[in-house]
Amino acid sequence: MRQPLVTVVIPSYNRAHSIGNTLDALVAQSYQNWEAVVVDDGSVDRTRQVVEPYLGDRRIRYVYQNNRGVSSARNRGLELATGDYIALLDSDDVWHPWKLQLQVAVFEAFRDIVLTYTDMSAVDPLGRMVEERYLRTMYSAYQWFTNETLFETSIDLDKIAPEVAALHPRRRVWKGSIFSQMLMGNLIHTSTVMMRRSVANTVGQFRTDWRFCEDYHYFTRISKEGPVAYIDVPSMLYQTGMPDQLTARRYQFEGAINYLICLRELIDKNRRRITLPPAMIRRSVADAHLWVAELMMMSDDYTGAREHLINSLRYRISGRGLKQLIVANLPSALRDSLRTAYRSFKAVTA
Repeated sequence: MRQPLVTVVIPSYNRAHSIGNTLDALVAQSYQNWEAVVVDDGSVDRTRQVVEPYLGDRRIRYVYQNNRGVSSARNRGLELATGDYIALLDSDDVWHPWKLQLQVAVFEAFRDIVLTYTDMSAVDPLGRMVEERYLRTMYSAYQWFTNETLFETSIDLDKIAPEVAALHPRRRVWKGSIFSQMLMGNLIHTSTVMMRRSVANTVGQFRTDWRFCEDYHYFTRISKEGPVAYIDVPSMLYQTGMPDQLTARRYQFEGAINYLICLRELIDKNRRRITLPPAMIRRSVADAHLWVAELMMMSDDYTGAREHLINSLRYRISGRGLKQLIVANLPSALRDSLRTAYRSFKAVTA
């Protein structure tokens, strides 16, 4: 029986310190019918030199391009993919050795799904475990759903992948349409994804005009094409605590703005397809405006913050939104005094 080919797309920018571990884990996969495209997005460190020894494996291809951003690098990898399935892998993440085998088995079990993804574990820069089940921590949209309310059906993992089930007993594979639920926020982590190449070709490319939130925009488009499967086991190690990750404040504002734009676009274009209760949709838009407003206040842009706070309260009245609107309308001298007093209080009580 023919084994489906999996194309692994690995964008990289200045990851000489980590891409070796990423490629070691790829080569160690129990499922061996794969090809990999490493797209070097203009690195100025030793990324090329680290990758070169792996090019003796004819399944691994290295492509260099001038720096255009991670979306452009992923798109280049998608263009070069020839596999039945495409797996996405960031160059500072590490897969467990059964990851590809597990997801191919899920695709074979569920012929109608367009994408499968998994849980993830978080580690620190030294590789020490931070949190074994990190997906629900990283993506706050999960606060609104249990697996039972998010998906429509499930099956015991041991019915599909008994070897993995032996390592993770009593786990399940969940299946359903999550397009509407994605309006509450992203539910899918990039390096856990495997998707059908035919569907990826239909959906098109990642947005290259966004540096942040482009993955959320892409996965909402994929999830619109059909049901997905979530495998309730962590298939990868995600490195936290790196200075250039999206947790940095200087990146959060752009991500918040893009998320709000994406959310409004999805709602405007898909009103008849959305199955969420109207109150949840209003809550999602209100929270998105509030997120933007609070980041503006951190940057002392109170004029812009007031506009987003008013929009937030139009969708949903909340104590947090009202409190922030009061603060945003205070005289600047009083606001500065309150901020200084609050910081002093925090320092004393720390």
